[in-house]
Formats: sequence, C-alpha cells, structure tokens
Amino acid sequence: MKVSKKRLRSIIREERSRLLSEQGGWNAEFENRSRLLDFAQAWSGLGGAVQEQVVSVLAAWQEGAHEPDWSDAVYEQNPNAIEMAGEKLMPLLRNMNWEPAEELMDALEEALKVINEG
Repeated sequence: MKVSKKRLRSIIREERSRLLSEQGGWNAEFENRSRLLDFAQAWSGLGGAVQEQVVSVLAAWQEGAHEPDWSDAVYEQNPNAIEMAGEKLMPLLRNMNWEPAEELMDALEEALKVINEG
C-alpha cells in the first residue's frame, strides 16, 4: 500500500498532536515515537527510487553480507542514492533504540564503506 507524501505528513501531524495531548508533555515513550515519526518523514522524503535501492542493500545485508555478493549488491545501486539515504537516515537511526534501526544503520554504514573504497 502506497501513501502519498501529503497523507503521510497529515498522519504525522495528527499522531504528534494526539501524543502530545495524551502524554501531557515530553517523556521517553513520546520521544521514541517522535523519533520513529521523524524517520518515517525522512524515509518518505527519499523518494521511491532511492527507497528501492536502500531496500535492495538491506536485503543483501540480511542475506548474510558475504563477499563478493555483498559488494556486488552495493555496486548495483546508484552510489549517490545510497549516500543521500545515509545522510538523511543515519542521524535519525543513531538516536533510535530499536533493533531494525540498528540493522539498517549497519547495512548503510557498510554499503557506504564499499562505495568509498570502490
């Protein structure tokens, strides 16, 4: 199911408003939800083509990240797309306390190393 950028932004605004009214202020749970919403907004801002390439890199990483398959999977992607995803997503991923975020961060870091060593 695809969600338009406009609808995603609307959902994010609604969720933030709901959370603020329920929580009555900032706390750790809201902070984690806010980070997840920030990530969702950054992800949607990447665009479909970049998202597909990040998903391909993550899939290769999850399959075991073994050479030479890992490097080949990274080289099949547009290096600018992976770099852009790293710039937009890495700061958010570092602040999330969530296992899938750590896995995506590891995959992006390793992909960027392959690109830079390339």
